[in-house]
Amino acid sequence: LNKFYIYCDELERVLVGNTSAELLAIIPIDWSKQGQGTGELISYSVDKVKKKFKKTLVSSLHISLKDGEGKLIPFDSGSVLINCLIHYA
Repeated sequence: LNKFYIYCDELERVLVGNTSAELLAIIPIDWSKQGQGTGELISYSVDKVKKKFKKTLVSSLHISLKDGEGKLIPFDSGSVLINCLIHYA
């Protein structure tokens, strides 16, 4: 696993390969930095990109983390923290 895909149900579908999906971001995983005493596996900021929401008002986001084949990524231990800052234009 060298990257994971974040999907968000509230987004409009975009072209992903040969299909369309509610893709929010693709996060690369750098395994060489794992275990250097920081406790972080991944620290990554997604480029600022405009995404379209299905509705005008969104009160919550429902996301899923999947691999390149579309399978959910299992988390056996630890936690995942995802910060999402949304600006409406």
